[in-house]
Amino acid sequence: MNRIRRSFQLLGQCFSVLRQDPELLLFPIVSVICFVAVVASFVLPLLATQGGAALTQGAGHLAFSTAHWVVLGAFYFLTYFVIAFFNVALVSCAGIRLNGGDPTLGDGLRAAFSRIGTIAAWVAVAASVGWLLRTLEEKAGFLGKIVIALIGTAWSLATALVVPVLAFERVGPVDSVKRSISLLKQTWGEQIVGDVGLGVLAFFGILASVVIGGGGAVLLPQLWYVPVAFGVCLLAVTLVLQATLKGIFQAALYVYATTGQVRGGFDDALIQQAFRTKRKR
Repeated sequence: MNRIRRSFQLLGQCFSVLRQDPELLLFPIVSVICFVAVVASFVLPLLATQGGAALTQGAGHLAFSTAHWVVLGAFYFLTYFVIAFFNVALVSCAGIRLNGGDPTLGDGLRAAFSRIGTIAAWVAVAASVGWLLRTLEEKAGFLGKIVIALIGTAWSLATALVVPVLAFERVGPVDSVKRSISLLKQTWGEQIVGDVGLGVLAFFGILASVVIGGGGAVLLPQLWYVPVAFGVCLLAVTLVLQATLKGIFQAALYVYATTGQVRGGFDDALIQQAFRTKRKR
């Protein structure tokens, strides 16, 4: 219970940083806009040509042509890249704020653009690993799916600090993973309490949006679009807020892992209690 309570306290301090710099919320919003633009740039031309029909027919038995696989790979890479690019931009700005600066949207974009080659290389590695795991999971049996799920979880933990490493250090994708693992072992320990708080925030926000949208549509069938629209807006706010707080949290963890200090409104004693460092054997 103490660990859960500290998680909410730490999340509250994330809000205090966000209150100092609310423009950090712009990064997830711009990311979504660019993501939708990328999806539209692939889907709309495909649907407007015979390629859409061919792809739909091929999807049933994986009879994709080489061109289809190339397009699908490019689509997968670009959508992943958009997410990674703006995550790096967000964490870069959060780092500036945590060090006492006053970042702008331009500061984050410039930081991400200065590392665009490294981000692209990391995306290629991460997308390949994700694609491989999903492919293996589709072909595996019950026990195989469990093993693949465990490998996926291990990969997620190993890469938990890759984004701040990409934002603050000049290293390649492989070294970024190694550095992430090193920082995780050094200071995080086995239990990551902060994710609990972010997960709870997302859960209740999504639950509230579903209850308001779905319940309101049932209670007001003549005006169903009003509660549905409100629920969708609440869901969007929840996801943007959760993504922004996660970026701030990652930046703060990186600062703490590399310096032993927590800045920008975070309390040193609180975060040290929230993360149990592995005991040396």
